[in-house]
Amino acid sequence: MLDELAALGAKPLQTRTVAQARTHPTPSDAVKSLLAKQGKNTAPEAVGSVEDRSFPGPGGSIPIRIYKPAGAGPFPVALYIHGGGWVIATIDTYDSSARALTNAAGAIIVSTHYRQAPENEFPAAHDDAYAAYQWTLANATSLGGIAKQVAVIGESAGGNMATGVAIRARDNNIQRPVHQALIYPVTNYAYDSPSQIQNRDAAPLGTTAVMWFYDKYLPTPADGANPCSLCCALHRWPTFPRQRSSQQTLTRCDPKAVRMRSGWARQVCPLTTETTPVLRTSSSVWAPC
Repeated sequence: MLDELAALGAKPLQTRTVAQARTHPTPSDAVKSLLAKQGKNTAPEAVGSVEDRSFPGPGGSIPIRIYKPAGAGPFPVALYIHGGGWVIATIDTYDSSARALTNAAGAIIVSTHYRQAPENEFPAAHDDAYAAYQWTLANATSLGGIAKQVAVIGESAGGNMATGVAIRARDNNIQRPVHQALIYPVTNYAYDSPSQIQNRDAAPLGTTAVMWFYDKYLPTPADGANPCSLCCALHRWPTFPRQRSSQQTLTRCDPKAVRMRSGWARQVCPLTTETTPVLRTSSSVWAPC
């Protein structure tokens, strides 16, 4: 996949302008290209239904996409926050992740976009993610979901924002997520984790690229210490009760499991070991890389 991504013209993100990065080939593009070369189906994974909507957020209208599994509900619900370093990518970029989660978890997935940097610096994306969580709570029942079973899922920078949502829900005394599913989340602004040191110049996402994203999103380096931005204050990390196997929860994704998706992820992902301190402080985190 990495070879195919390079063949599509991918360059180190830290060498790109924001405009170039936003039109940059993605790993999803590489996977689809490989499947097409192998004569395999590249159509999106089928789910029960997909609906594009929007809701008014703190800085304007926020696009969301609602995925529902096939069959009769009500279903558990999860807010899914896509990655992209707070700068690039959209709900379209991460469509395959949301579809797979819908089917694997048997849950309604609300995939949200958010304002992005550098046009909108911290805390704009985090504020939008929290607004999307509040919207999901308020609309879970009307969507055919179970209002008391709402989780948060985030990938990369989205994993960072998912935990930011959980922290704010706890501190603001509103309904907490029943689970956090954190997929190679950003949790360390210090650049000193073993995977960040080992994968400083890795492709397609090395530590230098992570630094490029931080530079675009944070108004000042001091903002990196904000527990709702980069979750450095691990003593503030929310904990959640463990809930085990039920068709009506998201526990098909074991909340304590740390799984490596593939061998290459261990070798090139600068975020691999960032989940370790998270797991030490949270009893209900699913954090594959």
